[in-house]
Amino acid sequence: MKALVLYYSNSSHTAYVGSVIAKTLGIEFEAIRVQEPYGDTIMDRSKVELEKKNYPALIPLTHHLEDYDVIILGTPTWWVAPSSPIYSFIESKALANKTVYPFITTGFDVTGVEDKLKELLEKNGSKVKPALIISFTNAFMDNSESDIVDFAKKITNK
Repeated sequence: MKALVLYYSNSSHTAYVGSVIAKTLGIEFEAIRVQEPYGDTIMDRSKVELEKKNYPALIPLTHHLEDYDVIILGTPTWWVAPSSPIYSFIESKALANKTVYPFITTGFDVTGVEDKLKELLEKNGSKVKPALIISFTNAFMDNSESDIVDFAKKITNK
């Protein structure tokens, strides 16, 4: 199994979780990046993108996904949904025929987000495993880092 951590992170919470997973498994990770950064418009812009299903253009990845069979995919929760950059990435079919282990970061209500992400991934050809959900209150993680490490170890049965 060759695995890669991919994530979108605007506030660094999702990046942190992704880095812990990558370090635990001894694998590489890469951020999914938008061509037009959000900046201060993130709340208004992201809401419109999700409502209109008009997702942002992405910068191409440096990793070649054909080299990987397992993707560990991270997204923050926006408007009780996966982030619009993640929608954009998944709808590009880049994860077709891949096994995906999602992780979701949230500071708010996460009800239904895992189901939305799973449905989107399966619709676009991925085999989806149960997600890890990590909550943050302000800048502080509510879960312990061991929750992230345990999730990572389940991926490789370590």
